[in-house]
Amino acid sequence: MRGFYVYCITSEDGPKKFSGLNGIDNKSGVFTLAYKDLGAIVSMINLSDFGGNELKKKLDDPKCKWVKRTVLNHQKVINKVMKGRAVIPMRFGIVYKKKGQIEEVLEKNYRKFKNILGSLVDKKEWGVKIFCDQGRLASKIQAKDGSIKKLRKQLGTGPEGKKFFLQKKLDAITESRMEEEMNKYSQIFLKRLSKDSDKYILNDTSSKELTGRNEEMIINVAYLVADKNLVKFEKNLDELREKYLGDRFLLELSGPWPPYNFVNLDYDRPKQIN
Repeated sequence: MRGFYVYCITSEDGPKKFSGLNGIDNKSGVFTLAYKDLGAIVSMINLSDFGGNELKKKLDDPKCKWVKRTVLNHQKVINKVMKGRAVIPMRFGIVYKKKGQIEEVLEKNYRKFKNILGSLVDKKEWGVKIFCDQGRLASKIQAKDGSIKKLRKQLGTGPEGKKFFLQKKLDAITESRMEEEMNKYSQIFLKRLSKDSDKYILNDTSSKELTGRNEEMIINVAYLVADKNLVKFEKNLDELREKYLGDRFLLELSGPWPPYNFVNLDYDRPKQIN
């Protein structure tokens, strides 16, 4: 049984086909289903691939190649559509049985979609991840902090029975100073980069196991940046990189992304065909 997979909502009238662009199954063409001056970007899919139990089973399998492939195809379509227009991106797995169901969603949410799209015109989401080399930062703090240097001296000359407790105290103070430093610099980074962005959202950080890096991720933030401010935003980022690299902080920029972090749709769930 065939149905419709939805990628995003735009302000485009349709129907309109996207030449040379295949959908999530890498076979079906991508086109627009229109309601007034709104359009849902869709493609046809086999509903059996997105049934509740079947989809959950695939999503729960970290080695499932189908999920990796289709998620990339989902993103590819949105990236293509968002060039030159504002989009409201849908989460992965939004499907409908009938065309009329999509038109009903567009009709019921018409004013909400128009307002969201109006707020996103000529703006993109950019991701900034900030990493800290905590080992090197700890060494720097221990070399400069007076109370830490005093404890280190006591460790070298004090009686053996006290060394264990002195080391525990040294570790605790070092950890506290590092936390203070990372918080201080995090606020500097966030404040500086927010100057040329409309808003930002703090996301959860990822572990070293997930990032594959030796440095600890201390900030994972999404910024909504107007296209006209992007050059200034990137310049600020470059200046921060250069200024604070010596303080053991590394800044990474990614994007542009669809504005996932700045769109909140209550019905944006893969449950329409259950």
